[in-house]
Order: sequence, then C-alpha cells, then structure tokens
Amino acid sequence: MSKMNEYVVKHPIAEDPLGVDPNNPLCRPVKEIGYMYSESLYKLTARGIEPALATALPAFENGGTRWIVSLRQDVKFHNGTEFTAADVKYSLEFIKNKGLITGSMLINLEKVTVEDDYTVVIDLSQADSFLLSALSVCDGPRIVAEGAYDIAPVVEYWEGTQTALTYEVPGVTTGPYELIEYTPQKRVVLSRFDDYWGWDLYWGGFSDRIPKYVVFEIVNDPTKRVNQLIAQEQDWHFNVLPSYKDQLQEIAGLHTIAVADPVVNYLSFVGEGVLGWNERGLHNRKAISAAIDRIDLNNLVNGGLGSPAFSFWHADDRLVNHATKEIHTLRSDYHLARQHLKEAGNPDGFTAHLGFVEGRGYDKPFNIIKEQVSKVGIELISEPGVAEIMFPRVNDNHLDGLYHDAGDSGIWAVEYARYYPRPSGLPGWHMDDMPEEWLNRFMDAMDRFRASPPDSPEYQECAKEVQWINADLCVHVPVMHGARLETFWDYLSGVQPSPTITPMMHGVTVVETDHGPPERDLPI
Repeated sequence: MSKMNEYVVKHPIAEDPLGVDPNNPLCRPVKEIGYMYSESLYKLTARGIEPALATALPAFENGGTRWIVSLRQDVKFHNGTEFTAADVKYSLEFIKNKGLITGSMLINLEKVTVEDDYTVVIDLSQADSFLLSALSVCDGPRIVAEGAYDIAPVVEYWEGTQTALTYEVPGVTTGPYELIEYTPQKRVVLSRFDDYWGWDLYWGGFSDRIPKYVVFEIVNDPTKRVNQLIAQEQDWHFNVLPSYKDQLQEIAGLHTIAVADPVVNYLSFVGEGVLGWNERGLHNRKAISAAIDRIDLNNLVNGGLGSPAFSFWHADDRLVNHATKEIHTLRSDYHLARQHLKEAGNPDGFTAHLGFVEGRGYDKPFNIIKEQVSKVGIELISEPGVAEIMFPRVNDNHLDGLYHDAGDSGIWAVEYARYYPRPSGLPGWHMDDMPEEWLNRFMDAMDRFRASPPDSPEYQECAKEVQWINADLCVHVPVMHGARLETFWDYLSGVQPSPTITPMMHGVTVVETDHGPPERDLPI
C-alpha cells in the first residue's frame, strides 16, 4: 500500500460531540461528522436532494400519505452485513418510537412495510412536505443495521438533573468512512470503508488518492484552529469564522471559499423568569428584538457575507421560496422597544442572563447585541460555557435564554421548538411551558404547513403564517443568517462548498503540490 493511500486528512472541530450516535446528535459535531459515517435514504448536495440508500425519489400514492421507496442492492454496513429493507423498517420505527432526537422529524410516520428485500412502503398519518428533506439533511434520521440499538450500550454524557443519554452504535451504519475511534475531549477518527457502494458514483472509482483516515480534532479556540491550519497541523477547516478571511487569503497554497449558508443565528428563551411565557415576558422578548440592528450585526460579524434575518427562513431557503419581509425590524427601533418595555411593566429596562456555547464564535455577535439593546436599558449578561454544561443550565432555568444557531435550514429550528420536549436535554426552547392557547395556535399552523404540497400556493401561505406567528409570540428571535469560510490546502482536490454544516468528502482526493501533502503518522 502506497504512502498516499494512507494519507490522513485532519479537520478541527469546535467542541466535543458528546457521543457518536448520528440519530442522537446531542451536539453539533455529531451532525458535522455523522454525515460521513452514516447515511439516510436521501442526501442533500449542492444539486439538491438526491438518492443515497434509495435508488430514486419516492413514488407517492394516496395523496402523498404512502411512499414507495426502492433501495440499493449493493450496500454493506461497516460490519460487513448486507443492507436490506428490513434495516430501513427497523431504523425508522425504532428512531421514532424510542424517542431518539432525529425521531422528531418522523411525527407523521405510521408504519414501514417491507415489500421485498429492496422495497419499502412508508405510510404516513398525513401528507408531510418536510419529510423528504428531513431524510436528506445531516440533522435527520440515519439508517442502522436491524437490531443495532437493541444491543448497543447506553452512555450518559451530561451530569445534573437533565442527564442526556445516547447510544453507541459503531459498525452498524453505512457510508464512505467508518467510525473507529471516539476519544472524548480529544478526537474522532474515521477510516475509509473500501466496500462502500458509492466509490464509482462520487469518486469516479476507487483510487489510491482517496484519504485513508479522516481525523476530527477537538480544538475549542477559533484562533487556535486557524493557526493550526496555517501551520499545516490541520488540512481543512470547513467552518472558519468570516473575520479570518483576509488573513487566510494571503497564504500561498490555502484555498478559501466564502459560503453564505441558511443557518440562522437566534436568541431562544426559557419558559420562566423575566423572558418567560407570559405577557410580561413576551413584551420583554419583543423589546430585545426591536432594539437589535440586524444589518449592522451582520456587517460587523460576517463582513457582509451572510444576511440579516427578518425570519427564520432564508430568502433562498430550499423549502420556502417566499420568506416574508419586515417581520422583524432590520434596523434598531428604540421607540418600539421602549413601548414594549412599558407594556411589560419595566420601562427602564431589565436584566437577563443568556448563555452561549464557547468556541463557535458566538461571543462577538452576542457582545454586539448586548451593546445595541443597552440603549433602551436592557442588560444582557453573558454566561458562556461548553455545551455539556450550557444546555442543562438552560433547561433547568438557571439561565434566561441562549444565543444559538439552527441546523441546515431555518425550518428545523421551528421543528425543534415544536417537537423536542424539555427532557430531551436540548437547548431550552421549552415550548411545552407555553400557554395552551399560544401553543395550539403555533402547532395548528405547523400542521397545516406540513400537510401542504410544496408546489402549492397553500404551502407558501402557510409558510408566511408560521413566520408571523413565530414573530407575534416571539417564540425565537432570529438575528442573522450564517456565513462561513471553507479553507483547505491545495493538495486536497475536489473540495466543493457544502450546502450543509458538514464537510462534503465525496470526490475529495489527495494530490502532490508544492505545499504537500505533509508526512504524517497514521492515527492508529
């Protein structure tokens, strides 16, 4: 085996994954790297939604409530067993019925029937316009071998009253790379799976230029991640903060791609305290929203690469092609903010404690927002920390809220808010605490949205309705849509901007250039 064949590609990630079950993504890195060692029926690429473990998009019957899905016949799990329809049935039903995180996207799933070894029939309680995308994004349900969860160990990752549990399921997923090591607070190691079904499709055939190992090293500090990349201790950083653009573009051999992605940054609040689910809390939330200058925030944080968020959905969102403008003020409206503070009974302002996860670059936008809202007497006290500490503190009402971002599409932020209950350990959306009248209003709108065909006028009207309700109830406060840099050394060939928050390794090979690749010891 040649040295090139054993090349190690290294990526830095901002935080510990808190487990490696792709169907229980307790932390963002599981989404980022799980896309490489697990697959679903479909895959989101730069071209849109494409078949993965399926051979084609579903055939729809019964008004969209019945899906007939044909499956690939040349797929093996990493443990060598053959992939069949029984694995799809087991995975989707287990994920939904056992309360795994990705199961929130399967709320309309009634049953999965095995027609033959390579055909499944998916029956839904109602037509679900979101499900196809859910089965393609890195946040969505992943297929495991039949019986995998029945024998998998359950691991506790968080301490405190909101302990989070997850499964460990190495070897029972599909994908171009196999999970071979997870060392908490240090690294995740993936190894090329030579029996992967997609080598011809994505790489043009098996080649000794395909990296043998992909190593994700946990590096909390964003400046340290960039410095390691420059020093060639890392090869590819797919989520660089925009503020490093000028510095990186000056370095010979480094390629930097600016990506404006649909990820939305937002404020979410818990159900108690000064920002709680009551009239006072509602007006205080709206005061914060009105005082934020989203245009300045985006320019200062993203250098104009992203966009101010007037809604959870980006104007170019794949699911919603009509994002309603002027839902939130784009410029600070201090008069409106003071009106809301007066309605809340605290005209001189209030103090709230908000957290954010360290290492993701949240400190800069938070501090800008803090300065903006201080103009009307609102004091936001930041309490940053690592995810395994931060999320339980929010869920236990030890904080008033969180600065965060949401997945591959703004629509999932709303899905999270509705379908993830508080005991899940996810970051403090607490819609289960909302007054029943408010909750029903939001949920009924979401039901109508999901049931509308994506190509219908009703779909767009429902999209607008959900956005308006989110703003009226201040379920969340969106502030800006994301922007990131993908930066990699020139000896990595075939890198394409990813439409998701995960690196797209498909088609990436290693070539000899003046800058490398550097000699590296194998990770095992």
